[in-house]
Amino acid sequence: MEPTTLHSFHIESTKDDFGRHKGYVVIRRVDNALEGPSQYGVRLDIPGTFSSGQALLESANQVFIRFTRGEMHAPVVEEKQKLNGYRITGSARFHIGHLKWEPILELKKTVEPNKGAKQLVMGHGTPFPRNLFSSPQNAARFAVDYGKSMVIRHVQGLSI
Repeated sequence: MEPTTLHSFHIESTKDDFGRHKGYVVIRRVDNALEGPSQYGVRLDIPGTFSSGQALLESANQVFIRFTRGEMHAPVVEEKQKLNGYRITGSARFHIGHLKWEPILELKKTVEPNKGAKQLVMGHGTPFPRNLFSSPQNAARFAVDYGKSMVIRHVQGLSI
């Protein structure tokens, strides 16, 4: 049976001083018309450099096909740290509208009381949509730093 999830994609590319093309594919889920398109998606780098835009496009199509078949996945970037009875995990999601990475923070209580309780910090009402990064590593580090500030009570919002 074929998967029912639909995706669209577009290519972002650059050309260096020698005329070589490189780029990445941005993939977005489009399977629920009632919700509208997501503002977040998957970014997959197209391996190599290409002598023409057409060659880049052909390679991008192969990346997209491999992704939809489940043969290729977006790399997961996480930064983790333990502090004062909490495990702080920072990661990132790709914001399609800005073509940058937005931080995501997960706090997990590692001691009693509430051992195992989790709090996810992301999206509206956080500083994350205003602080976007060109790399997922920097976004994840920012999330961890913000989580440390929450744990030591320099910023509000810790609820577990």
